[in-house]
Amino acid sequence: MKDLFEILTEQGIEIPEDKKNGIQTEFFKNYKTVAEFDNKIGKLQNSITEKDNTIAGLKSEIEKIDTAEVETLKTQIADYEKAEQQRAEELAKAEKRANLKKQVYSVKGDLDFINEGTENWIIDLFEKELEKSENTGKSHKEIYDNLVNGKDIYKNQNTRVVIPPAKGGRATKTDEEYMREAYKNNPYFKE
Repeated sequence: MKDLFEILTEQGIEIPEDKKNGIQTEFFKNYKTVAEFDNKIGKLQNSITEKDNTIAGLKSEIEKIDTAEVETLKTQIADYEKAEQQRAEELAKAEKRANLKKQVYSVKGDLDFINEGTENWIIDLFEKELEKSENTGKSHKEIYDNLVNGKDIYKNQNTRVVIPPAKGGRATKTDEEYMREAYKNNPYFKE
């Protein structure tokens, strides 16, 4: 490759030595050689060829995909979305139910419900009472007390504890037999 100053000398142009450095610096800032351009063009052409090959490969893979497989995948996706929606709804219901149970337990006090069915029934009734417009502004305690007033829904707190005999085995007396024996001398006890 010819130097810039050689080309100028061949054309009959002489550049003083003190100016050559400045001219050479400015020239290389603004101009590139043909070899640099050829190198960049080669890289770009390789890149284009590589991209064309990738596109061709992807097109052939798209043609290979079976439409039945696509429909199966769409059906599976729809099923997963439906299951996720149901799970989210059930979770929301469970959280709402837990909050209602917490509200009922905060106002019922130390009493225990007779059984789980009674507990669920009262929680359902409490939920319906909360939704009624006539109960707007009332406290949860007031709504609950009105709801359970007169209902036999709690376990009896005065149940007799049967202590088994010391020798082991079962208690041999029923409650009635125990009462007859314990109060047989009491003139006010009637069988």
